[in-house]
Amino acid sequence: MPPKTKKSQSLWHKCENCSCILNYKDVDIHIDYCQQSTSERPYGFIDNFVLYSFIDDFSYKEILPPSCTNYAKDLVFLSQSAMQLCGFSIGYPVLVETSHYTTVLKAWPTLEGSLTSVGLFFEEIEIRSGLKLDSNRVKVSKLPMKPYTASEVYFNIIPTDDDDIPNFESEIPHLSYRFKDKLLHSNMFLIIPFYGKKVKIKINKFNRIEEDIANNFQQMNLNIVFYTITENSIWINEEINKEIKTKELSPLKIGGYESMISELTQNIFYTLSQKFNYKEQRCSPYCILLYGPSGSGKSYIAQYLTNISQKPSINIQGSELFSKFYGETENRLRIVFQEIKSKVPCVVVMDNIETLGSKKGNDQERRVLSTLLSLFDSIRFLPVVIIATTVDPDVLDPALRRPGRLETELEINIPDKMDRFKILKSLIPETVLQSELEEVAEHCHGYVAADLVSLVDKALSKTLMTTSERNISAEDLLWAFTQVRPSAMRELQVHVPTVKWNDIGGGQEVRLKLEQAVEWPLKHGESLKRLGIKAPKGVLLYGPPGCSKTLVAKALATETNLNFISIKVFFSCINILFIKYINITFMLVYVFLT
Repeated sequence: MPPKTKKSQSLWHKCENCSCILNYKDVDIHIDYCQQSTSERPYGFIDNFVLYSFIDDFSYKEILPPSCTNYAKDLVFLSQSAMQLCGFSIGYPVLVETSHYTTVLKAWPTLEGSLTSVGLFFEEIEIRSGLKLDSNRVKVSKLPMKPYTASEVYFNIIPTDDDDIPNFESEIPHLSYRFKDKLLHSNMFLIIPFYGKKVKIKINKFNRIEEDIANNFQQMNLNIVFYTITENSIWINEEINKEIKTKELSPLKIGGYESMISELTQNIFYTLSQKFNYKEQRCSPYCILLYGPSGSGKSYIAQYLTNISQKPSINIQGSELFSKFYGETENRLRIVFQEIKSKVPCVVVMDNIETLGSKKGNDQERRVLSTLLSLFDSIRFLPVVIIATTVDPDVLDPALRRPGRLETELEINIPDKMDRFKILKSLIPETVLQSELEEVAEHCHGYVAADLVSLVDKALSKTLMTTSERNISAEDLLWAFTQVRPSAMRELQVHVPTVKWNDIGGGQEVRLKLEQAVEWPLKHGESLKRLGIKAPKGVLLYGPPGCSKTLVAKALATETNLNFISIKVFFSCINILFIKYINITFMLVYVFLT
């Protein structure tokens, strides 16, 4: 009978009191620390599929061949048995938490160290965190959720004592391939070799691809959200974008509205001042509602004010926040306002706020409105400037326009002659004489800022068809004037007739009175104001049918370069509506006259 073989002793021991699994060699020490917290135990152990241990600074040159050096920086080395007990798969991401930093690495088996050893590279972890590790305690667990897929990665280059990196912009399109399939998160640092130098960048934020809502709820419980980089991820250098925005929105590109912009600028700088104590002053954030016709420059003015404030900015597009899933839109709003609180003092731009704060809507829109109102109240006494834009303020819920929320309302009116001249002057180089530019501005009745930009673009295109120089002439502007229709009168039938005074015989006295009532206030408005002469608000032409009343009005419009609007059909419709719908009649008259 062969001799009995001695059974091999188990490498692991499970405590019956705390149910943790530890190295058999640490059983005697565990007796003294069994009832103490996990952070006080001086040995490694596994509890509820989570490995608590200490970092061993491994040399990847001894573990992996030289060809895998870069790959090793994304690995955490564990014993095979510890990986099995924790349920880790080889090459799959795991959550690694140190005393001050959390990251994601891929689990990899090793024979180095003890059963509970965690092999990390101190240098790589300190580079990513930007911190010095003051403790070697570490916790390794399964990744509790599926990482998001990053569509855009925003970063900036950390300046060093070394010379400037030449033409690093050429490397940006290749970053997606360099970091493909890697897991990154906000506020982490990366080292990129470039032409024999090391470029250090900081990841600021991500934009993600919309995924399953179940994953969104799992991410809500995490302090750090991780993103997977794909070859389609776009890397954006925020420093370059900031320079471009500053150049595009420089004061030279803003024409007109000087008094309003000056007042807004003063209030914004006062609100964002660090010396102002909100809790003592009991003051609310400076909330502005800019409203006006489409194309009047509301969004552009908001971005200009954001640029000159030199503070962090957050752009909120209501249409991008809406989701078809229940509660997802409200959750996105909370995340945005949490970001606002973390970046104070800051400027928030809410474009087309009617998509979030309409007074009429379904159950989902009412829930979103209720959430938005509560979030507005949550940032009271914070140095925050909110600039919201809308076309029609009457569609907003009244609760959103009360004091403490969007209490300051400013209308971006259709620019007058002087504002049109200043806008054109900011768009056109010094190639057109001021007198010619004033003449063009005088003809552009009903043109908003977007129309004037289109006017200049069409004039420039006509100029480039005849010459290679970008010198716009007054003739090109007048030609473009016939191609662009004023947006402020798009709903009405507007045309400039070709009837002149010479086409009408007689009526010299009527002609003189009409010129005094209509043309003189336009051409000599300052002189009349200085003399105390008040211009008439309107003129009534009366007489029997066929006595040229309409023809005289058309001739007046032609000679004064004004738009001619015929409202005969309009008032015939009012006569029909007046019988049944009185309120609608009043509304139509109000809309037309305003």
